[in-house]
Amino acid sequence: MKYRISKKAIIGLGVVSLLLVIPFMMTATPSQAVHPLSDVQLPHASISWDLESYYNFTGPKIVPGKYSNYLFPRVYIDEGEPLYNWSAWTSYPWLTGSGTEGDPYVIENLLIDAHGDGGCIFMYNVTKHFIIRHCYLTNTGVNEPDIGILLVFAENGQIYGNIIDYARTGFYVSFECNNIAIYRNFMRATKTEGTLMRAFYPGGGAHDCSFTQNVIHNYQQLAHVTNVANITIDGNFMNNTEYKEYLNPVIQVISTEKLKFRYNIFTDNYKWFDFGVSEVECANNTISGNSVINSLSGITIPTPLCVRPSTLGVSQGSSNIMSLGSTSNSQVINNYIYVEGVIPGFNPLIIIGIVGAMGVVLILIVHKRRVILKN
Repeated sequence: MKYRISKKAIIGLGVVSLLLVIPFMMTATPSQAVHPLSDVQLPHASISWDLESYYNFTGPKIVPGKYSNYLFPRVYIDEGEPLYNWSAWTSYPWLTGSGTEGDPYVIENLLIDAHGDGGCIFMYNVTKHFIIRHCYLTNTGVNEPDIGILLVFAENGQIYGNIIDYARTGFYVSFECNNIAIYRNFMRATKTEGTLMRAFYPGGGAHDCSFTQNVIHNYQQLAHVTNVANITIDGNFMNNTEYKEYLNPVIQVISTEKLKFRYNIFTDNYKWFDFGVSEVECANNTISGNSVINSLSGITIPTPLCVRPSTLGVSQGSSNIMSLGSTSNSQVINNYIYVEGVIPGFNPLIIIGIVGAMGVVLILIVHKRRVILKN
């Protein structure tokens, strides 16, 4: 006698299989993959590539009273300089507001092309509340001080939704800057021989600043972090198609305390996490949930990675993602390398177990059906 499996049996098999798969998926997917800012409502950044939608300000280079030997921005704001304070710029349509917490100064829809010589925006000694958003800053010079947005002794600022299109250093936040949030910007660079293209440079005593959810394409270095405290670098996406070899660490951390470096993703030619050691003190830092996604094979990293006061353990080559100083009380855990063709967070043995369990369920259903038909 031939036996057929009814539609009800097939539906039952599907339900049972789903119930079996869900628990495994929940345990196999790393909980660290959930971004800590996923529940935070940040302003949405509306980025526009239409140059006609911006106020084109290509004014001459400014020689500021401070750092005049090497910084030549197009927009310079210094609350202590009558020629360059906020009031001096209010006649331009791209600047609005009054500088209070409820009505901050807003620099918006501003296009600056530095024509390969100098930087774009330099803010010095700024304590008023301000926002820089929806601006297009492009084509700085290739020297170290040629910067998209430079903040020195600045506080109470939000910078989001901007395009930083080829800037030698995207954002430089230094010299006691605090309460600065830089997020949801798009940054793009092109490889220039002999030039280190760097997205973020927090340094010089900056504290309580954040760099989150930015999209960065073809920068060699995400951040050089030195002599700072309470800096957050979270949830940035960094893609590299030009730098086959990067001689400098993609992340370099020196003399830094309470850094939170979490949930950042590196793709394409970024290769691995290699934690270098120097003699500069770092303490109480957290590096977790970061991921490298590439097509290389046979690359692994211990999870969790044990951290001791004088060493960070693993070394996999001269090209590295992160370099840390000698560290104490730091936590480096749950960082991942995803190899092409492997589902992140899934163990092949678990998948085999699921398939085997489904086979057993199928056999039991068929057997039960045969018993019912016989009776």
